[in-house]
Amino acid sequence: MELARRDGPGGMVWRISVATVAENGPFSRFPGIWRSLTVIDGPGFRIAGDGLDLWAAPMVPVSFDGGQAVTAFDVSGTSKDFNVMVAAPRSPPQVWVGHGAASLSPDAALAVYALDPMTAEATPVAAGSLVLADGAVRVDGGRWIGVQLPPA
Repeated sequence: MELARRDGPGGMVWRISVATVAENGPFSRFPGIWRSLTVIDGPGFRIAGDGLDLWAAPMVPVSFDGGQAVTAFDVSGTSKDFNVMVAAPRSPPQVWVGHGAASLSPDAALAVYALDPMTAEATPVAAGSLVLADGAVRVDGGRWIGVQLPPA
């Protein structure tokens, strides 16, 4: 499910989505795209391809080239993941998991995905909601994922 997307003159600049991995199988390929995936619910799984072998553990962001042929392995149960895609030649997405209060001051745009109910700039944010900002944001509450987004 796509949560947000920014396009520029050359097409997609970045895209944020949530997806489910329920069985072993190939990932879709996106040439020219950097991907970051964070398991937000479930046991996690292995992502492997030519020269790549990552364990997508719960709440640990992993990044890889979206154009590379990769497959999900060792899927022992359904996992829900938070995905960020950024078009090359920009840098891979900067993604981190946080908890509680923080003042986030990115170099560019920022996205914050609420894993639990929280506040952003003292405004209530429901779990599963995405907050987009062009500057600093004060967050407080439960768990969240922060993403520094590239400019268009």
